[in-house]
Amino acid sequence: TYKSEVADKSSIFANALAKTYIEDYVESRTVAAGKTVGFIDQQLEQVKKKLTASEIQLENYRLENNIINTQQETETTLRKIAQLKIQLSNMQMNEIALDSLERYMAQNDKNFLELAPNFEAFNDLLSTELIKKIKHYQAKKKDLLLKYTVDDEKVKVVDEKIKDISSYIHESISNTANSIRLKRRELEKVIEEANRFFIGLPTKEKELVILNRNFVLNQKILNFLTEKRTEAAIAEAASISFHRIIQKAYVPTIPISPKKVLVMIVSGILGLIIGVSTVYFREFVGGKIRTREELEKISLIPVAGIVKNYKKKVSVNSEDFLRLASSLSLFNGIKKHQSILLTSTISKEGKTFITENLGSAIAALGWNVVLVDLNFKKPSLSDRCSNKNAIGMAELILEENTIDEVVQYDKANKWSIIPTGQATENSIQLMNNIQLDSTIARIKQKFDLLIIDSPATAFAAESIKLMRLSDIVYYVVKANYTKSHFLLNADLIAKEYRITNIQLLLNGVHQATNYNGNYTGSGFNYETEYMSVKDRVKRYIKYYL
Repeated sequence: TYKSEVADKSSIFANALAKTYIEDYVESRTVAAGKTVGFIDQQLEQVKKKLTASEIQLENYRLENNIINTQQETETTLRKIAQLKIQLSNMQMNEIALDSLERYMAQNDKNFLELAPNFEAFNDLLSTELIKKIKHYQAKKKDLLLKYTVDDEKVKVVDEKIKDISSYIHESISNTANSIRLKRRELEKVIEEANRFFIGLPTKEKELVILNRNFVLNQKILNFLTEKRTEAAIAEAASISFHRIIQKAYVPTIPISPKKVLVMIVSGILGLIIGVSTVYFREFVGGKIRTREELEKISLIPVAGIVKNYKKKVSVNSEDFLRLASSLSLFNGIKKHQSILLTSTISKEGKTFITENLGSAIAALGWNVVLVDLNFKKPSLSDRCSNKNAIGMAELILEENTIDEVVQYDKANKWSIIPTGQATENSIQLMNNIQLDSTIARIKQKFDLLIIDSPATAFAAESIKLMRLSDIVYYVVKANYTKSHFLLNADLIAKEYRITNIQLLLNGVHQATNYNGNYTGSGFNYETEYMSVKDRVKRYIKYYL
């Protein structure tokens, strides 16, 4: 494949390259074939001379020595000698076995059959029967000895029979060994006579074999070189290449790359897939609440208000919380000497953040507000105190201190705060103490408004008791954080425990949202009406990006 920005160049280059390749192949093949033919011709001349000399030598040698074909006779003699040697080996093994048996019998003359001699070389039928018979008499003797003594006539008769048979076996083994020795000597003589045939074989037969081998070798080399010369001559004479051009390269009329239509189609498909996947992931896989409309569709609990999303290192806009306080006052009719509880399903949904800033906003309206931290497991509100380890609600519930002793005043935020306290080891006992109701009632009478920060309902069931003790309950839900099924927890609590004073607060919504939770856009704001373009850009970057 060859690509070029000039269409004519790509066509000319491809066709010239293919033609040059074929011509070069034909030329190189012809030259190689010519050299091969010349080399083979030289080798043929030398081999023909050697073959002719071998033929003459072989013919003269046969005529001079009157050589006949002795191969068949030699093979017959070799087979005969091999068979005789096999017989001789068997004789020798039998002889060795009989000698061993004789020595064994000589050493154990009296009781050789009571041990276990090896009769492998002495296994004719008569001998086998004799062995069986003598073993029978031995067993019979043992039975007689159980009744009679050794000197008894019956025992002596059996001993005589055993002795006769043993003597016969001794003599038979000796005679058999002598017979095998004689046969072995005869076989050795026959083998010696057969080997004399090869001693008399003339040396000329060996030379004849060498001459025949040289002749056959030269003949094979000649045949091989003749075949190769024929192949090389055919290759030299042929001028046709094994390659051919199937189709010549033509000049393209349109660019072959990049393919704009294909790129656009693939880009469109990928964009569609990625877009749909992103929407699916955010809507269905994430399953998180983002707007007030989604919240009202999922839950039956009314939405009291919204809190905007404030990024880190950006000061909270107090005007937003003043609007929220006004909205809550209109919606719920907040009155003096009441208690407000803020809770949520899980942690990090903004309970403490809203508690602190809502208290500051209501205190700015002239109310005497106190914030109470009843989240004994995670006292985040107590961390805002100047003295974090001071006494607080735990000591107040246990009646160890008075309200004035545990309250801390914050001049900057214009509200008072009661921390969790020091004796918080048994948090469950404190939340179920009978003095909790009266303690909250006393705090409400002393202050215009009591705002309680409680633990998450998913981790602490004590929050449900605080809901019943509070006049207003705000259940905090954080946008883009709280999952939809977490709201079932709020609905179940409201239904099962008959808590009617509960409302939802949506936290962390977009900055371009009004106090009702409706998206108005970044430009719909009275503050930007008389701002310059530069100030509007700065404000947009600060709050909305």
